[in-house]
Amino acid sequence: MELLDQYLRAIKPLLPKDQQQDILAELSEEIASQMEERQRSLGRTLTDAEQEEILHRFGHPLIVGGRYQPNQGTLSFGRELIGRDLFPFYLGAMKIIAAISVVLHVLVLAVLSYWEPVSVGVWISGFVFHFTIQFVVITGIFIAIQRHLTRYPDKWDAVGNMRRPEAKNPNIAVRFEAIAELVVLGVVLAWIQGVLWPPHVSLGIWELAPIWHNAYWPLVAVTVATMAFDLVTVFRPDNGRYRRLVKIIGSVVWLVTAAYLLSSGTWVVLTHGMPDTVTTRRGVAGVNEYLFRYGLISTLIVMAGATAWEIFKAIRNRR
Repeated sequence: MELLDQYLRAIKPLLPKDQQQDILAELSEEIASQMEERQRSLGRTLTDAEQEEILHRFGHPLIVGGRYQPNQGTLSFGRELIGRDLFPFYLGAMKIIAAISVVLHVLVLAVLSYWEPVSVGVWISGFVFHFTIQFVVITGIFIAIQRHLTRYPDKWDAVGNMRRPEAKNPNIAVRFEAIAELVVLGVVLAWIQGVLWPPHVSLGIWELAPIWHNAYWPLVAVTVATMAFDLVTVFRPDNGRYRRLVKIIGSVVWLVTAAYLLSSGTWVVLTHGMPDTVTTRRGVAGVNEYLFRYGLISTLIVMAGATAWEIFKAIRNRR
């Protein structure tokens, strides 16, 4: 029963590792029994549609996997927002985000303290601020998933990738890509926090111009949103259409931000208190022209190409 095997493979990574085999054996026996009983009543082999109908009775793989997870609970504000089947995955995502945030903020504190001491209070306030943003974004995504699963309990495809037998487990590559992107974006978020958030970032005799600080909010928003969606992809790698949409939106935001930065013309200025001489002015002009202008132009070209490629893939996959 190929559909049953596909269904169980989708559930397996969502189960507690020490109980996977026992739970899968139990589910396989129960579902196979129902399919065999249906076959006997019809007197023929079940069609794919009839097998799918039985699988839909058991529920979406995410819901089935959540039933066997520890840390059962709910998130409610007046009414239930995240149910007990989805809550373990939500809690796991929040733990991962909290751990990443702590590590990144420790690194940022260490880097910034190299030039100027940073108080623990400033570090804690920065951590709380960013974790609050991440909490709101991730909670919103899981609430949306819960509403979708509640409103459309049967709107999922049990056939999945059965039409592509050459891909034994394509979800592995998707999960690996999501995890790798989480790591990269975590580093990017630390850079954004360390470089774009402070109003004045000293680089020796120079400091970053105010325009960098203006780019902080859009980049934080798109980075955190993309990280949150990557976390969802780790648990549910079959969301290809939405993943492409998020990538396109993220690429466009980065592209617009790079264009906005390029429009400034001034990216570093003399640090306050430094002597304003012909030599220092030439140094600032050279850094602005050769390092930042050309660097931003190159970045803009690469981002435009990446955005165009993502849009092309989205259009091609719709055909």
